[in-house]
Amino acid sequence: MELNMTLNQNIDYIENLWSDAISLEEKVVTPVTILKQQASYLAKITQNVVHADVNLIEDFYRLSYGFGPSKFVYGFILVAPTLNNYQYKLFTIIHDIVPYPIELFFFDEKYTLQDEDDFIEILRYILSDERTIKVVRSLISQSV
Repeated sequence: MELNMTLNQNIDYIENLWSDAISLEEKVVTPVTILKQQASYLAKITQNVVHADVNLIEDFYRLSYGFGPSKFVYGFILVAPTLNNYQYKLFTIIHDIVPYPIELFFFDEKYTLQDEDDFIEILRYILSDERTIKVVRSLISQSV
């Protein structure tokens, strides 16, 4: 008990040991931020007939598919509000606490993306892919 009190009394004299590189001012653009931006573009171009949600997939799902609790697993979900909020998972991304590299699953394709540039390039491919266009058009047709 005496040692604890001595440590607590001296704690104010210890300098800040954290790196100056840790700052709220310098933010990394995360994959989720990029996905949410693309989701907002979809809502705008379809006049909210179809929008997209970016959802963190729950632990039980992640663990049942072999992804440990240290992984972040997100689904990019297309939503048609007038179809009783029908949802269609277009693709999934997985990454560790550090956002890159990312594993991305689109239909039966798997991509490993090393950085933001790779991620944006694959997103451009996916969002203009004929399969994506067919799904979005089908949701629009059934919604109006």
